[in-house]
Amino acid sequence: MSRHSLLIAISIIALHQATPNAFASDTFSVGNMSPTHTVFLDQTQMPDDVLLAMPAEATGEDAGGVGPTLDLDGSRLARRTIGPFGGWLDIDGISSNHGLLDVQCIDHFHIIFSVNFESQGNLGTCVHDQFDLAQQGGDMFKSTASFQPILPDGVDVEGVEGDNDCYINQDTLHLVPSIGDGEANADPIDELDGFDFREFDIDNDGDVDIPMYYSVTDASDPFLGAFIFCLPEGWDAAPAEPFELPPVYAAPIHLLLLTGDEIDALIVYDGNENETYDAGDVVFLSLKEGTLSLINGGPYTGGGPADVYMVFRDAFEVTHVSIFADAAQLGLGETFDDIDALEVVIDLPEAVWEADFDCLVGGPLVDQAGWESWLNDPNVAGFMVTSAMSHSAPKSLAIDGDDDAVHQYEGVTAGKWTYTTWVMVPTGLSSKQYFALANTYPTTGWSSFSTILELDGPGGVVREYGSGVTMPMAVGTWAEIRVEIDLDQDTQTILYNGNPLITDSWTGAFEQGGTLCLAAVDLWGNASQQPVWYDDMKLEPAPATPCAADISPTGVGDGVVNIADLLAVIANWGPCPPTGNCAADINGSFAVGVDDLLLVIANWGPCE
Repeated sequence: MSRHSLLIAISIIALHQATPNAFASDTFSVGNMSPTHTVFLDQTQMPDDVLLAMPAEATGEDAGGVGPTLDLDGSRLARRTIGPFGGWLDIDGISSNHGLLDVQCIDHFHIIFSVNFESQGNLGTCVHDQFDLAQQGGDMFKSTASFQPILPDGVDVEGVEGDNDCYINQDTLHLVPSIGDGEANADPIDELDGFDFREFDIDNDGDVDIPMYYSVTDASDPFLGAFIFCLPEGWDAAPAEPFELPPVYAAPIHLLLLTGDEIDALIVYDGNENETYDAGDVVFLSLKEGTLSLINGGPYTGGGPADVYMVFRDAFEVTHVSIFADAAQLGLGETFDDIDALEVVIDLPEAVWEADFDCLVGGPLVDQAGWESWLNDPNVAGFMVTSAMSHSAPKSLAIDGDDDAVHQYEGVTAGKWTYTTWVMVPTGLSSKQYFALANTYPTTGWSSFSTILELDGPGGVVREYGSGVTMPMAVGTWAEIRVEIDLDQDTQTILYNGNPLITDSWTGAFEQGGTLCLAAVDLWGNASQQPVWYDDMKLEPAPATPCAADISPTGVGDGVVNIADLLAVIANWGPCPPTGNCAADINGSFAVGVDDLLLVIANWGPCE
């Protein structure tokens, strides 16, 4: 390996040995009776704090100002006050902007939710299991049912009884479980009050980098519990005037709520990103038990605190309200249960994994559809879903700067698989980017990588990193990367733009000791100044090839291995051409020779 290559290798390994930080971008708040701030004084977290999943290890008191506060990588920054509150300030719901809700795309829409410490859940659900342990208040749960939002026609759902699974345990968020496993004298438990997958001050400079939508409890102020506020991008986190009210995204009248109501949980789809509830916007919300609108005869009447409402504003700015998911569908009961926080995930089928990005929210991709940053490091989580370029309209994934995007896979441990992606390298790319497949994740060294392709902008080539084999790189146009993986034979064949680049071992491409598994894809920007775009990524079982030696006629075969196939091998003897068909290369060595001849003889006769 050259000195230059060694330096590149060292930089890759150094980046990929960052300290794991699970759920680093999850943002949440706790209820005003949580022991995290009422009991454990060395880790006080107030109910007006906006916390990350890895809170400060020292103290969590406000660092000046009256809150709410923001916790960033252990630091504490005071957030502006959100109203002239006379009592206890308590954030109730938190949401980032989930973008434009495209109902045609969302057919695997699962609801993520928390419940209050009095909720029990239906028998057999995770909520009920955690209730038996007196630990349900600090967990997040996932609906087993999936939903497809349909623009409301005024008819509420009529759901059948569903179920919920455990999703995030309170210890992941450093929250406190009960001590006593359901005993009557069990200690208080933490209550998860608001939740969102995203971090709002990504670069830790004290300003909001993505808008934060939130609600407050009616105990904070009896007139503001039904408002949704928005801290816009660029909002300064430094203390402000104590009675300064931040921008209002939606007032009660817009949501058909009453003064004195309380929004307990919310998800915001601000389609045009103008931070105003207007035409096309959708809010999913849950209301607190006892809220007037649940009993006053209005559009929310008939539901309960464990139901999820869909509130939609049409093109004429008329608001429609309907129950999107009722308590029964979520495995909850109408009598005792109360949803406290809401999020959603879109789970695509994993039997054949695809990512065309078209149905995902534009902006940060991390935590959408299973995508994550390398080792959950927030410093490399800037990769974006964008409409600036696409192979299949309208969206793709842009990688630049220190972006390091990872998607993990499960169950790919045997058989033949094909991994494809389309990549667009811009004209004039002044640096190198990397596409990699890992057989182990998190990695333990070079043996954990099976495939690394270097997109060398200055050199104008795509390079297989282990061997140094290169091929001219297409720029300014989309090109296909295809990796044909045979885990049974421990081989892989890499093709670029339809042309074979190299055939190599899967477990020992860079260093012996890898595993027969496809664990993850890794897309690394390597401090690139220009983006490289990926689209239409796919992992699927390779089509069956029961009779590979049956190559005649025209590489397709006729169901029998015979003299025609033998003559086809002889006619194509020698290296495979750089482009075009090379069906006579039966063993995939990029050359037609004795080994291919022997395979014809060994498989002589009818195909089985």
